[in-house]
Amino acid sequence: MLVHSQVPKVEFTDGDDIKITVEITGLSEKKSVEISGYITQNNLAHNNGAQDNGGRGVFASFSQSRVVVEPDASGVAEISVVVPGDGLSLMADQPITVITRVSEIWPSVLTPDLRGEVGTFRQSWTINEAASTNWQLAQAAGTRAVASRGNYRQSSMT
Repeated sequence: MLVHSQVPKVEFTDGDDIKITVEITGLSEKKSVEISGYITQNNLAHNNGAQDNGGRGVFASFSQSRVVVEPDASGVAEISVVVPGDGLSLMADQPITVITRVSEIWPSVLTPDLRGEVGTFRQSWTINEAASTNWQLAQAAGTRAVASRGNYRQSSMT
């Protein structure tokens, strides 16, 4: 299934942070995802509508990990991302553009390669199949496997 996302709403919270509502289709419930992107606003009104606004536009990037919630009857899962509003002066009477990317998180767990190979690299790491399999099984069971100083433990995905 093709993954699709859109942003139907952006609003300031009481604490002046920016809450972005992202709608996602095509990903299973309880999957770990990264939601990243940008908020931009030209703020052309600062310069009477001219294209050169003297750098007074607004730009904020964001990247946060979330777990896909249960989708509604139409298959849409709604996830909120909160971006610190520190110093962002969005103009309420001007449009904004929000660019989002939603991707499934699929880590590769690597351990030090202690075979002592001589070459151009001083240190190397190779895939730890057992840890990677553990992570895949945890995802299937609805828990999140968490790397912790070389060990693997599991936590609930709530």
